[in-house]
Parts: sequence; C-alpha cells; structure tokens
Amino acid sequence: MVYERENKPNNRRVSTEESIERLKNVAAKTNPQHIAAYIYISPPSGTGVEYLLDIKTAQPNQGDFQKFNKQMLEWYAYRLAKNTNAKLEARIAIPFNPFPKSWDEMQKTKLFSSPLDIAQDIWVENQFCENTDFIFVSQLD
Repeated sequence: MVYERENKPNNRRVSTEESIERLKNVAAKTNPQHIAAYIYISPPSGTGVEYLLDIKTAQPNQGDFQKFNKQMLEWYAYRLAKNTNAKLEARIAIPFNPFPKSWDEMQKTKLFSSPLDIAQDIWVENQFCENTDFIFVSQLD
C-alpha cells in the first residue's frame, strides 16, 4: 500500500479512507499477540477519536512526504491490529505557516507528487489548533 500511495499506478491515488479500510481487513486476520510491542496511551475519555499526530517543520523536503506516508500507514496498522474498531485520525501537523500565502499554495509543487491525501492527512496552522482540544505528548525512550 505504501508503494501504491507513493507511485500511483495507473495514475490512481489511494485515499486515506481506502488505506484504512484495507488495513482494517488485514488487521482483522492478525493475531494481536504477534504484534511488536509499542507504547499506547488511551485517549481522554469522551473524545471518541484517537489522534495520532506528528508535528513537523513548515518546509518539509520533497522526500519527507513519502516518509510521512509510511509513518502514518504504520500508525494505522499498529493500532488497527490491536482494535479494528478504533476510530483514528492520523495527521502531520504543521502549526506555523511562515508564508504570505496559504501553506498549500506555497508547497503545491511538492504536494502534487505527494502520496498524502492533502485534505485529510495534513493540518496546517489553524486546522491543527482548531481541531485538537488537547495535545498529548508521549516520549519513547
């Protein structure tokens, strides 16, 4: 799936929604006991959605979008392998826009070939601040 999102065979973009559904189908057939250990902290009660966020710089390199894609798909895969009914929203968060125009406008050359679903996978500035009522930070040793 990482390959499909990055290379768009037949000029077809695999959406985030389709990726999640495909991961759920595989996860349903996976024994959770065989999943590599990872740290999981449950979301605050009442939110209903688990946000998986990675805060990034405002000017990522072209190759970074492929890394972000793989990272986000891995997040979905790990969590869905433990609970296929988990409600997840993974995002790359860019909390600051240093440009005089919208971030999307200034990054459109990089975004054109990006495997990410721009409307769903990236939150920039106010999108990030307005869509999260909390920031939960966990550090892996």
